[in-house]
Amino acid sequence: MANAGIGKVEISLFYGTISRTGPIVYRLGHKLLKLGSRVRFPVGSKWYDICMSKNPYLNALLASAYIAVVASVMFFGTQNAGPVEDSVLAPIAMLSLLVLSVAVMGYLFFFQPVQLYMTGRAEEAGTFFLKTVGVFALVTSIFLALILVFPGTQTPDENLLSVKSYVSQNISSLSPEKAVLGGTFYVTEIRADGSEGVVYYEDGHIALVADFTYTVSADGTIDITSFTVRK
Repeated sequence: MANAGIGKVEISLFYGTISRTGPIVYRLGHKLLKLGSRVRFPVGSKWYDICMSKNPYLNALLASAYIAVVASVMFFGTQNAGPVEDSVLAPIAMLSLLVLSVAVMGYLFFFQPVQLYMTGRAEEAGTFFLKTVGVFALVTSIFLALILVFPGTQTPDENLLSVKSYVSQNISSLSPEKAVLGGTFYVTEIRADGSEGVVYYEDGHIALVADFTYTVSADGTIDITSFTVRK
């Protein structure tokens, strides 16, 4: 470390500002700090300046975009994927996604405000954070409004499951034939496709097969329009 005389150097680092009197020349890494220069190091790094937005509105939109992408992958991925057997990989994947999401949200919401706060700019840090949260709340409100305006509809697979469940639970009232000897009808097999289906059921004494037709309304209400027992 070279020096020649006494001077005052003020350095702003990640953890705050250092101000002291000492030799007029300090060597810090590859930077040479000279008397009277009042050198101040910028907060963050070049990589941060390039990759991290200092715009709170953009940060909030990036957070919402991340959530939309993850939710879309989970929603459409489960529809296209086949049955998944129980495996330790499922909880590992979910916990990993949770940790990743916390890290991303923490980076977008807190990194820049913390940087500002640590350099003594507490008011700017608070303003930045509140703007980010405010825009994120606005985007969240828009998503909630879209749910109310465009309610979701059941998929064909969900409709079939609902129809099968409905027929199974109401087989005794749907069947024109009544159970005998105090028995109770229960479904052994049921098939449904489109608007038609076939159900096999018995009460422990007699076994029956019936053809039925059905409709499913937009709100998921099921109506069995016909139920005919095969002779």
